Amino acid sequence: MLAAGNGLSANVLNSFHLRVLLGTLCTRSRPLPQDPKALLCHCHGVNYATVQRVIDENSCVAIDQVTRICRAGGGCRSCHVEIYELIQASVARRNGFWKRLWHRIRN
Repeated sequence: MLAAGNGLSANVLNSFHLRVLLGTLCTRSRPLPQDPKALLCHCHGVNYATVQRVIDENSCVAIDQVTRICRAGGGCRSCHVEIYELIQASVARRNGFWKRLWHRIRN
């Protein structure tokens, strides 16, 4: 276990723990909305379609990247879990594409 006495600041540890929690403990009790025009980030008025497009076009792998491009997640941060899930789904799709392509090339 990491401890602040190991030369890491409390902010780094808090950020680390938050990322671990987002990655392992957050599960959705309901599916993402089917309507791409539904708002994902209410603070900045960004919808699901915009966030998905930003993630796909820029190959985003972190919430910070999405926030810098379209501002989603930059307000109260209550949408971070949903942005994280969209990123994970996009990464899985990209990885699946490359695996299928590699399999076709090798065979």
